[in-house]
Amino acid sequence: MSSSRRRCAHEPGAAPLPQARVVAQLGNPRTRPRSDGRVPRLPGGLVPAARHAARALLADAAMRRAVLAAALAAVIVATVATVATAAAQRPDPDLAEVNRSIEGGRFEAALAGVEAALGRRPSDPQALFLKGVALSGLERWGEAAAVFRKVLELNPGSRPALRNAGIASYHAGRPREAIAFLQRYLERGRDDELARLCLGRALMKTGSYGQAAEVLGGVTGLRRQDSSIDLDLAEALRRSGRDKEAVAVLESVPQQDPAVVFRAASLLFELGKYAEAIARYRTLEERYPDPIALRYNLALAYLRSGQPRTAEVILADLVHGGARDADVWSLLAEIYRGSSRVREAYQAFEQAIAAAPERKENYVDLLSLCIELESYQEGIAIADAALERHPRAAELYAERAILYSFRNQFKLAERDFRRALELDPGNEGLAVGLAVALVSDDRLVEARDLLARLQAKSRSYLPRYLYADVLVRLGVQPGSPEEKQALSALGAALAANPEHAESRLARARLLRARREPAAAAAELERAVSSDPRCRACYYELSRIERARGNGAAADRLVETMEKLAREEEQESWHHAMLRQQLGREPRAAPEHVTKP
Repeated sequence: MSSSRRRCAHEPGAAPLPQARVVAQLGNPRTRPRSDGRVPRLPGGLVPAARHAARALLADAAMRRAVLAAALAAVIVATVATVATAAAQRPDPDLAEVNRSIEGGRFEAALAGVEAALGRRPSDPQALFLKGVALSGLERWGEAAAVFRKVLELNPGSRPALRNAGIASYHAGRPREAIAFLQRYLERGRDDELARLCLGRALMKTGSYGQAAEVLGGVTGLRRQDSSIDLDLAEALRRSGRDKEAVAVLESVPQQDPAVVFRAASLLFELGKYAEAIARYRTLEERYPDPIALRYNLALAYLRSGQPRTAEVILADLVHGGARDADVWSLLAEIYRGSSRVREAYQAFEQAIAAAPERKENYVDLLSLCIELESYQEGIAIADAALERHPRAAELYAERAILYSFRNQFKLAERDFRRALELDPGNEGLAVGLAVALVSDDRLVEARDLLARLQAKSRSYLPRYLYADVLVRLGVQPGSPEEKQALSALGAALAANPEHAESRLARARLLRARREPAAAAAELERAVSSDPRCRACYYELSRIERARGNGAAADRLVETMEKLAREEEQESWHHAMLRQQLGREPRAAPEHVTKP
């Protein structure tokens, strides 16, 4: 931590506000290492362990093709039976030829034939049904669903049309329509497992995980044929809070198919079963088609299980083997940062940006490291380059605002916080950052009014603490309404976060002003217990002890305060040396940041 990050509010020689400590806790700006490994939602509502969305889609796409083939086969079977029955009653040679084309998988020919028939009889439900099947065979699911809906307009009681409309709607990405059709279809019989499978997966897409788990658990026949369904079931169980059942399902999944094993391992990772995930990832060595994704996920699992050194070795091997992958570099940077190897972390973040300059999160991580190293001007240059590439990234504006604040450029900080709030208006952390900038610019009344609105609706301790802090800065007298408001806000802050040393420090000062030294000392001792490096707490305690006539105790507290000051000066010197080792000029951004 930098020296400014160690200081508490109002201590002698401190900045006007403990900005580093405040900005580290904002909701949106990320000033801590990232280790969640999250990825965007994938088809079926599934989330693999790592951030490799495209790589997980590789496996998901293979499974999806298998499911489509099964769905299509079932659609064709239903169609053949339906059309054969109708043909027995009213033979139609044109539709019979279309039917043969469908049976043979010649869907383009079938579509051409049925279009010709519909040119003569545009409202023929049999021809329309066959058109829907041909479109399904071509995976033109949206058009197929529309055709099946038209069949239902002509014949509302057609169960095959209900079924196929549901299946086509599911594959067209309209899960709510699929649910409506399939639930109607299954009201009169629940033994159609493929319809139930599509219903279960549609329920997952709408977030109805509990219902999805019940539906998917019942398709036992298909589950024996396709183990990917067990993965969907496990995900539905996990998301509905039934973790033990999810683990049991995953442990029973066969290990032959690398794509299935990879996804099962990723789900075990999401369930916190890191050892089990590692064991399954290990079985995929030399078998999985994307070795970088595999070894990245493996390293992440080792890191989560408390084995950072093993994770580092895996990632370093990838890098030495020529991998230039942003996720690999970013995770490696996190490991370096966690072991206080700041120079290596900085360089790894640079490599992550070079590998994927379109990804803003690596800029955010590098900027947070600049804040920690007190490389504020360099950080501003990096933020400028990042915002050229990502002009609508609220978190980048917030990071630059923090950097401006540390350089006492408070109006520029205010400008960036306001821009960030325009882009992300519901983010409480950005509003807190704006309040900090206003306080630092000595615009206390504006800050007070903003924080009054924030703390009234917030569940976080920070707006309440800052509101009390601003009231104190504006001046409070013992027994005044403002003092009552400040003490109430501090009480709420400590109820939300009992370990927040600054809130206890502020309350102790108010208590001391009310001539309640014993209560003030108790608050300060609790604050020091929460934050042993709070120099202002030792300073206030020393004043109380001296007023009590206990000079020796006061001197010991002053010695502790001075020792902390020397340590922070040494740490600041260490960070200055690191900046020199990194070869950074004060006003030069890393070269790769400005390149496309």
